[in-house]
Amino acid sequence: MNKYNIYIENDTELYTIFETSETDLKRVIDTYEIGKEDVFINGRKYVLKGLKEIRVFDMSKLQGSFNEFVNSSEAKAFHQFQGNRISGLEIPALYMMGKDLTQDFITKDYGWKKQIEEATILNQVSSVPVAHLQKILKLLMALDNTYGFKSTDFAAPEPSDLDTPHVGWRLRLKNFPKYYFFFKEVGEVVFIKHLP
Repeated sequence: MNKYNIYIENDTELYTIFETSETDLKRVIDTYEIGKEDVFINGRKYVLKGLKEIRVFDMSKLQGSFNEFVNSSEAKAFHQFQGNRISGLEIPALYMMGKDLTQDFITKDYGWKKQIEEATILNQVSSVPVAHLQKILKLLMALDNTYGFKSTDFAAPEPSDLDTPHVGWRLRLKNFPKYYFFFKEVGEVVFIKHLP
């Protein structure tokens, strides 16, 4: 089974997910493609929010064990620490262990699938006034971050006579049409409500 090292640098951290399986690599790539902020791998949270760089390396050049290489004098110069433990290796050390396969896995921008999903649902809403589309997009983003729903889980937005005049629209789940979400904005905060 192939193993990979995934280098991630965001606004605040630099770390490497070491000796990653193909299954966990796919989870990281899926997280990247839908623009999700983070992913848990082996009980540890890796943050993609504020992503500056992501790289995928195989381990084809590694001779000996992974631990021997990480503790070698040539790798020590490239250690990144978080507290008193190694959180990652800089890119030159990852090149020493394997080939850079980033272009095989990262082919489009961060969050590209989410952008396509949002565009798809917006194509269904030609009757929605433009001023309301931003509120509907905020609701979709909040539902994704809070509950893990994607825009494709919902039918097209519909006018809501049950909601307050400040809201005016709701989103029904396709698979559970009696269940829908609406929201109320107070300043920049979005409060999500649902019925039933």
